[in-house]
Amino acid sequence: MERRLESPFDEIRRLRRCINDLVGVLALPAMWGGAEATRVVKDLVDALMRMLDLDLIFVRLVNQAGGASFEMVQAAR
Repeated sequence: MERRLESPFDEIRRLRRCINDLVGVLALPAMWGGAEATRVVKDLVDALMRMLDLDLIFVRLVNQAGGASFEMVQAAR
Protein backbone atom coordinates (compact mmCIF):
# COMPACT_ATOMS: atom_id res chain seq x y z
CA MET A 1 0.00 0.00 0.00
CA GLU A 2 1.36 3.40 -0.93
CA ARG A 3 1.30 6.12 1.71
CA ARG A 4 0.45 9.63 0.61
CA LEU A 5 3.05 12.17 1.72
CA GLU A 6 1.94 15.30 3.51
CA SER A 7 2.99 18.69 2.31
CA PRO A 8 5.54 20.38 4.60
CA PHE A 9 2.91 22.95 5.61
CA ASP A 10 0.43 20.25 6.67
CA GLU A 11 3.10 18.30 8.53
CA ILE A 12 4.20 21.40 10.47
CA ARG A 13 0.58 22.18 11.38
CA ARG A 14 0.06 18.59 12.58
CA LEU A 15 3.26 18.63 14.65
CA ARG A 16 2.32 21.97 16.26
CA ARG A 17 -1.06 20.55 17.19
CA CYS A 18 0.64 17.51 18.76
CA ILE A 19 2.94 19.74 20.81
CA ASN A 20 0.00 21.88 21.96
CA ASP A 21 -1.90 18.72 22.95
CA LEU A 22 1.06 17.45 24.98
CA VAL A 23 1.44 20.79 26.76
CA GLY A 24 -2.26 20.73 27.55
CA VAL A 25 -2.07 17.26 29.08
CA LEU A 26 1.00 18.23 31.11
CA ALA A 27 -0.89 21.27 32.48
CA LEU A 28 -3.88 19.23 33.67
CA PRO A 29 -2.40 18.18 37.06
CA ALA A 30 -1.94 21.85 37.99
CA MET A 31 -5.73 22.31 37.67
CA TRP A 32 -6.48 19.20 39.74
CA GLY A 33 -5.09 20.35 43.09
CA GLY A 34 -7.68 19.29 45.66
CA ALA A 35 -10.23 18.37 42.97
CA GLU A 36 -12.67 15.50 43.21
CA ALA A 37 -11.68 12.31 41.41
CA THR A 38 -14.69 12.68 39.11
CA ARG A 39 -13.45 16.08 37.90
CA VAL A 40 -9.97 14.67 37.24
CA VAL A 41 -11.45 11.83 35.17
CA LYS A 42 -13.78 14.18 33.24
CA ASP A 43 -10.93 16.57 32.37
CA LEU A 44 -8.71 13.69 31.28
CA VAL A 45 -11.46 12.08 29.19
CA ASP A 46 -12.24 15.40 27.47
CA ALA A 47 -8.55 15.96 26.67
CA LEU A 48 -8.05 12.43 25.31
CA MET A 49 -11.18 12.61 23.16
CA ARG A 50 -9.96 15.85 21.59
CA MET A 51 -6.34 14.79 21.16
CA LEU A 52 -6.80 11.27 19.85
CA ASP A 53 -10.01 11.81 17.88
CA LEU A 54 -11.60 8.81 19.60
CA ASP A 55 -15.07 7.44 18.93
CA LEU A 56 -15.50 6.06 22.43
CA ILE A 57 -13.63 6.18 25.72
CA PHE A 58 -14.32 4.24 28.93
CA VAL A 59 -12.61 4.93 32.26
CA ARG A 60 -13.02 3.00 35.50
CA LEU A 61 -11.61 4.35 38.73
CA VAL A 62 -11.39 1.68 41.45
CA ASN A 63 -11.06 2.78 45.05
CA GLN A 64 -8.50 0.42 46.60
CA ALA A 65 -9.60 1.45 50.11
CA GLY A 66 -12.97 -0.23 49.59
CA GLY A 67 -14.93 2.88 48.63
CA ALA A 68 -17.21 3.25 45.67
CA SER A 69 -15.84 2.81 42.15
CA PHE A 70 -16.43 5.37 39.44
CA GLU A 71 -17.01 4.72 35.73
CA MET A 72 -17.32 7.19 32.86
CA VAL A 73 -18.19 6.58 29.22
CA GLN A 74 -18.05 9.25 26.55
CA ALA A 75 -18.85 8.86 22.87
CA ALA A 76 -17.91 11.15 20.01
CA ARG A 77 -20.45 13.83 19.21
